[in-house]
Amino acid sequence: MAQDEVGNVEQVALPNKTTQQRPVPVKRGGQGLWMEAFVALGCWMLAFTFVFFTQDANRYLFAGIAALMALVYSFMFVVRFRTWRQKR
Repeated sequence: MAQDEVGNVEQVALPNKTTQQRPVPVKRGGQGLWMEAFVALGCWMLAFTFVFFTQDANRYLFAGIAALMALVYSFMFVVRFRTWRQKR
């Protein structure tokens, strides 16, 4: 919007910009692969620790949640490992 000397407001048309989509960066190498492997191992160790080394009343519940997370990350690791291996 622009104002003239009197104070009247007039609208100025802006040029129409077309938005260009930027390419999504692709992770090259095994960075995502290593991260998922370590998180999966950590979750498995956490589940094992909850079952055998704690005396909490809900230890089996916590171990089950940790094991479920470990299964999810293990599945993601296997899928990424297969795709990484096929690309090599």
